[in-house]
Amino acid sequence: MNPGESSSWTPPTPPDQPMIGVAQAASDPSPLPLIRVLLIEDNPSDAHLIQAILGDAAAEGFVLERAERLAEGIDRLTAGGVDSVLLDLSLPDSHGLESFSRLHAEAPGVPIIVLSGLEDETVAVSAVHQGAQDYLVKGHVDGHVLVRAIRYAIERKRTGDQLARYAAELRAKNSQMEADLHMAREIQQVFLPQQYPTFPRQSSPEQSALRFCHRYQPAATVSGDFFNILPLSDSEAGVLICDVMGHGLRAALVTAILRGLMEELLPVAGDAGRFLTGINRSLVTILRRLDEPLLSTALYLIADVGRNEVRFASAGHPSPLRVQPPLGVVEP
Repeated sequence: MNPGESSSWTPPTPPDQPMIGVAQAASDPSPLPLIRVLLIEDNPSDAHLIQAILGDAAAEGFVLERAERLAEGIDRLTAGGVDSVLLDLSLPDSHGLESFSRLHAEAPGVPIIVLSGLEDETVAVSAVHQGAQDYLVKGHVDGHVLVRAIRYAIERKRTGDQLARYAAELRAKNSQMEADLHMAREIQQVFLPQQYPTFPRQSSPEQSALRFCHRYQPAATVSGDFFNILPLSDSEAGVLICDVMGHGLRAALVTAILRGLMEELLPVAGDAGRFLTGINRSLVTILRRLDEPLLSTALYLIADVGRNEVRFASAGHPSPLRVQPPLGVVEP
C-alpha cells in the first residue's frame, strides 16, 4: 500500500464461513473490476498465507473465497461468478492431477492455477498440458507473482476462448463453403454431356457414324474446363472444348457463362469461325469489367461425315491432334 491509502480486509474466518473478502482501496479514483478468486485448499495455514498475500495486494481488487474440499469447490463454480481458481492438488476428497481433471471437466471455462506444495516439474508440465493456466509452488510465491499469475491466467483463458470461437466459426464457414463447392461440382457435372448424340439421330450408339468418348477429371472440386458435343445435323457434330485460366469457383463461373453464350449462338454453330468469334466477343464484354485479368482458350471442331471432312477454329487453344491408327502416327 502507498502512504495515505486506506483499505479494509476481513480477518481470517472459521472454516464454516468460507468467504474471505479483499476490498478495493477506497481512495482509488478509478477502481479496477473486482476479480473473484476461489481457493480450494484444506490447510488453514496455507489458506491464511494466500489470504495475506492477496491482502497485501488489496489495491488490485481481489475477492477471495475458500472451499476446503473439491466437491465444495465444484458446487461453488456451478453457482457461477468465479473468475479464477487456485487449486491445491492434495484435498480430503481428491488427490493429485485427478483433482485438476475433475475440476476442469466441471468448469472448463474457468482458468485454473495449480497451487502445490511440491516442486515437481513432471506434474507441473502434465497439469499445464491438461489445461491448467499455471503451476505455482507454495512458499515460492509472493503477492506480485500471485497477482500477475491470476491476471495472466484470466487473460490467457479469455484469449484462448476467443480463438476457440473464431476457430469454430471458421470451421462452420469452411463446412458451408465445402457444401457449396460440392453443389457447384454437381451442377458443373450436369453441364457436361450425359449421353452422346448419334448420327443420324435415329441410329443406335453402336450404329452411329460418329462415336465419342471422354474423361473429365477436375484438378480441384470444381474446374475451369468445359466441353460439349452439339448435334448440328444427321451428319454433323460440333465439339467445343474450353479451358478457363485457373481453378476453383471463379473459373467454374466462367465455364457457366461460356455454356450460356454457347446456347445463344447455336444458330451459327455450323460455322466454326463465326461461332467462336461470337463467344469471344460476348466474353470480352463481360470479363473486361473485372479488376483482375481472366482469359479462356477454346477450340471448336465440326466433324462432317457427309463431306468426309473436319473444320475447326481455335481461340488460343493447343492445336488438335490427328491419330492414324493404321500407320501408328499422331501428328498436329
